Amino acid sequence: MKRLLVFLLILGMALPMSGQTARTHITTGAALPANCSLGDFWMMTGASPGPYWCSAANTWTGPLSTGTGTVTASGTLTANRLILGGGTTVITPLGSLGTTTTLLHGNAAGAPTFGAVSLSADVTGNLPVANLNSGTSASSTTFWRGDGTWGVPTGSQSGITASFTPPVDTGWTWVNQGSVTLATTNSRFSLVFPNEGATSSQWRSYCHSITQPATLVAAFMVNGIAAGSGANGGVIWRNSGNGKMHIVYVQNNSGVPTYKWDYFSDNTTFGGASRGSFSSTQLTNNYLYWIKLEYNAGSPGTRKVYVSADGYSWEGRGSETGDQDLTPDQVCFGGSNQSSAATATMNLVLLSWSIS
Repeated sequence: MKRLLVFLLILGMALPMSGQTARTHITTGAALPANCSLGDFWMMTGASPGPYWCSAANTWTGPLSTGTGTVTASGTLTANRLILGGGTTVITPLGSLGTTTTLLHGNAAGAPTFGAVSLSADVTGNLPVANLNSGTSASSTTFWRGDGTWGVPTGSQSGITASFTPPVDTGWTWVNQGSVTLATTNSRFSLVFPNEGATSSQWRSYCHSITQPATLVAAFMVNGIAAGSGANGGVIWRNSGNGKMHIVYVQNNSGVPTYKWDYFSDNTTFGGASRGSFSSTQLTNNYLYWIKLEYNAGSPGTRKVYVSADGYSWEGRGSETGDQDLTPDQVCFGGSNQSSAATATMNLVLLSWSIS
């Protein structure tokens, strides 16, 4: 009787009871059988050994991944330090923890590094006004000062220089160019005048036609005007028919840069009539000069000259009517370089040129 009960108990463990799912058996062999049912497992002992499972009817998948491994650090790992993979099981800690004011910069060719934030390389967009002294006192009429506060500009036109109108390299004509060279770079004209020694004055001019009445506003810089050198640069009214010119220019007068307004009957001949000169503490070598010429057509026409330190506030420096038979149909940018210094050159740089 006891033997019968043991047999029945073993049989109950091997066979599913009603409502139960049969257990999946793992079979071992050197080759996979051709047929299998979904969920079967086979432990291969031959080629490509390992566990396989029947992922669909008569379809074996395997061998399934198994195994263990150890990741080895190259040294003691400091708390909070970043860990770098080494391409093997060896890992290496990053050499720095960084600071509260540094940023982790990626490196496709090597280990990342911590470094200060670069405004040019790491930041895009505009810095919010609120990030500059919390935006306190900031408005459309204030600027960010060097002492870290927002302030209201002082001086002429709130201390702001007028915006430039870059010259456009069309419609220009050389008059008596000589050896002067012209470069047009960075939205500006640069005229280089070699030293012409102690010869008579030779005005070299780059001219543009106008329709009367006309107003010219020009901003330029002069480099190379030595005291008493005879180097001059500025803007010109010119009549293309008879060659007569009225020239408003900058000249170094005994070390003091000075505006002058002279009449020339042609490119080389001073007409004997100077409209005057006027100096300014703002007129220094390499300084920015603003000159405005106005010509109002009539019988006779009227010429007016204005100068400015910023292109906003203009100071009248002379007016004349019908003098010297000059009815201009051109405005020019040019100069003359007669220097006793054999190597002296003069560079005129035209930054802004507007005709209306």
